Amino acid sequence: MTPLTFTTPSGLAEGRVGTPISIQLATATTSASTVGYAVTSGALPGGLNLSNSGLLSGTPTASGAFSFDVTAGGSGIVPKTANFTITVVDPQITSWAWTTRSTSALTGYATDIASSKDGSILLASTGTGVSRSINGGTSWQTMAIGNGTWAQVAVSDDGVYMVVSRTNNGVWISKNGGSTWTQTLGGVVANDFPGYSGIWTGITSDSTGQYIMVASTAGSYYSTDYGESWARSTISPTIVSLAMNADGSKIIGTTSTKVYISSDHGATFTLSSLTSSVKWQSVNISDDGTRIHLGSSAGRSAYSADGGSTWTSITVPEFGTTATFIDSVMSGDGKRLGAIIQIGSVTDLYTSQDYGLTWVVQTVPGLTLDAANRITANSNGEKMYITKTGGLNMGGATIG
Repeated sequence: MTPLTFTTPSGLAEGRVGTPISIQLATATTSASTVGYAVTSGALPGGLNLSNSGLLSGTPTASGAFSFDVTAGGSGIVPKTANFTITVVDPQITSWAWTTRSTSALTGYATDIASSKDGSILLASTGTGVSRSINGGTSWQTMAIGNGTWAQVAVSDDGVYMVVSRTNNGVWISKNGGSTWTQTLGGVVANDFPGYSGIWTGITSDSTGQYIMVASTAGSYYSTDYGESWARSTISPTIVSLAMNADGSKIIGTTSTKVYISSDHGATFTLSSLTSSVKWQSVNISDDGTRIHLGSSAGRSAYSADGGSTWTSITVPEFGTTATFIDSVMSGDGKRLGAIIQIGSVTDLYTSQDYGLTWVVQTVPGLTLDAANRITANSNGEKMYITKTGGLNMGGATIG
């Protein structure tokens, strides 16, 4: 039997809640046999897994100090057990620094904005065109897609796949980061509703761009092949807000006071158990599909931690009963949110670091929200972008 020793230090590199990690455990042995690894005592942090090859990977879901034993061995090898420790921290945002950038590419009233996972690529639509930034909003390029009333936009995590809807003119797809565009779906709608002139009310896609769903006053449509083909969803009420999780397995759609959930990429929807008399203005869902947040037009919001099976109604004292969620955004883990809130004639940005249970108004120099109407963020919620008339507010967080 050949001896084996672990060469990886017992104290592993620190992890962060919501940030993927990858640590390869290693051993030394003179045996030619394949070494296998397994956790034999203790528990890994939530969200992490140890493969048979010794790769510790995943996205931590909770903070704390964790200790566990790993046993390595193989054919003709004396098994060896070692203890490992890892600390997972959950850093909080302590402050925001904001800048306002004016740009002719965003002249007019922006109708939507979307971000790649890291926040470097942005896509924004206005009443006259579509613009893209490849440097986090510092500079913008108007897309060669034509003029018109452009509505909602969606971007894949890597910024390669882009989707944008245009009133009375179908949906346009780019598979190369906006370099070229192809019109799609318009013919499907025309077949369903000859001569129809409709308004697109929502658009969403998964992290890769493979699964797409769009909603209009003519009906809702979905694609499972990057927009190559489309089918009509069975949901009949007009969807006013849409959100899809990272792998496209769950879609949340709101129709005024009702909330619908799809688990088959948008083919069918079921009415959720949430009952309310308020109008749901915004909807967000975490990457794994468990965390859902809804914002209303009456100062209320609702939250689910189990994919919409059960709901908690949230009343925020600072909002009162007249606050309206103009738009909101959620980090990939569902913990951090940003929302454009209008109370009377005043519009402010509020942020949350506890899944939308409590909120803090961002009254900081450099942040102007005149005519602000759309917000997006990178995956960890540490960069936010808010459209305004003729420009963009860009915010970066300081982590404590």
